[in-house]
Amino acid sequence: MIKFPLYVTLDTNIFDSNKLDFSKDSTLSLLINYVETGKIKIVLSNIVVKEVEKHIVRASEDIVQTCALPI
Repeated sequence: MIKFPLYVTLDTNIFDSNKLDFSKDSTLSLLINYVETGKIKIVLSNIVVKEVEKHIVRASEDIVQTCALPI
C-alpha cells in the first residue's frame, strides 16, 4: 500500500522541458492537481527555485523583445 503524500523533488530541467507551461491540460498542471489533492508534496531546493526564476525572467525578456515594435 502506498502511503500518501509522496514527496517529490524536481530539477530545473523538468520546468524547462515542459516550457514552464502551467496551462489547464499541461503536465505541470497535472502535478499541481496531485499537490492540491494531497497526494504529492513538492520539495524544491533553493538552487532550483532561483534557476527557475531566472529562466522565467529570461523567457519574459525574450517575449518582450520579440513583441517590441521598432521605432
